[in-house]
Amino acid sequence: MLVKGRSGYLYESLKGHGRYQNAMIMVAGSSGSGKTMMVERVFEELGNNLKSVNISITDVNDSVESGFMMFPAMDKEHKKLIEMQNETTKGKPTLIYSPMSVEGVKNEIKNSYSRGHKGLLPNINFFTINIKSLNRDTAGFLFETSESKGTVRLFLNAIDSLKENEGLEELKRIIMEKAKTKKIRYYGREIESDESKGDKKDAKEILSQLEIFERDMILMPSNYKGNINLKDIIRDNSHYHVFTYKYLNNDAKLRDFMVYYLLSEIDKYKGISNHTIVLLIDEIKNLAPFKAQGHKRILSAKIGELLDRLRKMGFTIICCTTRYTKTDEMVRDACKFTYLFKLSTDDIDKLKKIMNYSKRQVHILSTLNTGEFVSLGYENMIKCAKVPTFGHKTENFKFEDVYFKNFREEMVDYKELVKEVDELHKRERKETKEKKKLEIKKMKEVIKKEVKQKMKSSENAEKLKDMEEKEKFGKEEDRQKRDELVVDTFVKMKLGDKKPSYRNVADEMGSLGYKISYVTVMQILKDKKVI
Repeated sequence: MLVKGRSGYLYESLKGHGRYQNAMIMVAGSSGSGKTMMVERVFEELGNNLKSVNISITDVNDSVESGFMMFPAMDKEHKKLIEMQNETTKGKPTLIYSPMSVEGVKNEIKNSYSRGHKGLLPNINFFTINIKSLNRDTAGFLFETSESKGTVRLFLNAIDSLKENEGLEELKRIIMEKAKTKKIRYYGREIESDESKGDKKDAKEILSQLEIFERDMILMPSNYKGNINLKDIIRDNSHYHVFTYKYLNNDAKLRDFMVYYLLSEIDKYKGISNHTIVLLIDEIKNLAPFKAQGHKRILSAKIGELLDRLRKMGFTIICCTTRYTKTDEMVRDACKFTYLFKLSTDDIDKLKKIMNYSKRQVHILSTLNTGEFVSLGYENMIKCAKVPTFGHKTENFKFEDVYFKNFREEMVDYKELVKEVDELHKRERKETKEKKKLEIKKMKEVIKKEVKQKMKSSENAEKLKDMEEKEKFGKEEDRQKRDELVVDTFVKMKLGDKKPSYRNVADEMGSLGYKISYVTVMQILKDKKVI
């Protein structure tokens, strides 16, 4: 990689014995220091020289920053620097990937109208996750443990029980079924409640952690066509591959899970690629912070181990961070090359103690200009890297607008995809609820038959009659509950965007597990004097 020092051009070698080395590279610097330009140039040079599979795995600010690699340079200063390098600007063939979130994509479609894009979005490869691909490692992350505890064993057992057409709702039902659940009394006997949550600690913990997937239903049955296939990606060196999570709920654990899952899947299939794989991980301190707590502690340890394993398998990993000393020590130590741009005062103070810097070295680190950097261990030599020849994200540019300007004909209407995934989720919830109700109904019939046989004698006739009256009263309570829900659904539709028709109310009730016709809906609303 050609770099410019204050004494002239130098050669900063990523080579060993004449070949590019597989290594972890750390680039650290405050915002605006020029570190991202350097990272993108390294990413570009490795791709050009190694014909590698280049994958950007993070998107810190939901700005699809790495997606700007598909565009030519736009900023005047950037274009000027490219000309000074005697190079021309050109975008790279790039594919964008995002987890599919019905709510997130709906919101983005609405926002597109205000941008003048008429409901169209950039061409994005929306994907879901095969629920049966979750394994011991991902379970350890979800439940924040590295041990084989009851939560992990119960979760994996439930995953194994899933059929290829069953997803998250069925998984939760199986977990409750396999764990000891709350009971209700019926004809003097205890049976499982259709609304119960596992009272066993392990089941409760699993259901609690699975709540991060409730809004963004990205866990899908194994036979769903939209599940991501990392095998195809790590074989493809004709494109840059960029992941974004901007459509997901802003939940730190959910987003961390996505990154960890993707890295784990890349690790699983690492042996099938014929090309070197280059991973770009922006703001590594978010994934592997120094002295992490909670789920970050598990994530940090697993990320450190995973990255070291990938490096040994021939991957080149470029890590970027705004806070070097706030990054996990194991990750820092695993990096063979570390480049320091202008750092925060706190970072410089801590590095001074760690590295025993002289006053001159501290002065150099403190006075670096934008685009200037030093190598860790060689702090007396100031360098300046070339800039990438493709586009670079700045505050003035938004990905959707730039994409619309450059690839207007490739903008996509995702309304049908959103509808398809939404209906699949509703159907799954409805089928699971009906399955649970059918199970309970069968149990009730068996118990009822047994009890009636025992109570045929005259002395128990009154007791039997009393039980039947209680059952009749219970059915009436269920009917009242259903009618109240119909009214509530109708009122919400009137206040919202959806047309408050009898059929729409009936469909919504169906998704909640109530089989009801639009005629019945109309009669209920009339009886309740809502219409």
